[in-house]
Amino acid sequence: MSRLTFTAAEESKETTDKNRLIPPFNTTATEPGDIYPLHDIIPEAEWKALSVSGLDAAQTDKDRIAMFPFRKSTWVNDHLKVLGGASGKSKKKNLKILLYISAMLAFRQATFTKSLDKEKLYERLEAVPNIVVDGLLSRFAEIPRGSSR
Repeated sequence: MSRLTFTAAEESKETTDKNRLIPPFNTTATEPGDIYPLHDIIPEAEWKALSVSGLDAAQTDKDRIAMFPFRKSTWVNDHLKVLGGASGKSKKKNLKILLYISAMLAFRQATFTKSLDKEKLYERLEAVPNIVVDGLLSRFAEIPRGSSR
């Protein structure tokens, strides 16, 4: 009987793990960066929509920070300053990650009000590609059926 209970408990845990609101994780990963694949966290279509060319062209950290949708994050701003002197693919990848985090923070701030209309959200997040805003809405907000709120 204990084996049957153990199997039911395993099945229950497996079902619970599959239905979590977090991306699936690799339990056999040996490196921290391998636990969550990047595109399980930032969908590939949204990743491709993020443009960092303007950030590369900016001359100062202050100019780069001004291009971010959420400018009040000390963590994001400090990481952006560290990337200022870097170059190559790694810099571009890290800039996109910071841009996405900034978009998530701006989205969070913009959705504090319960009566925010979708069109107003697009206006408030004009620095964020619409596909990213739509993705954030679909994953992190509840939209009543047949409504734009």
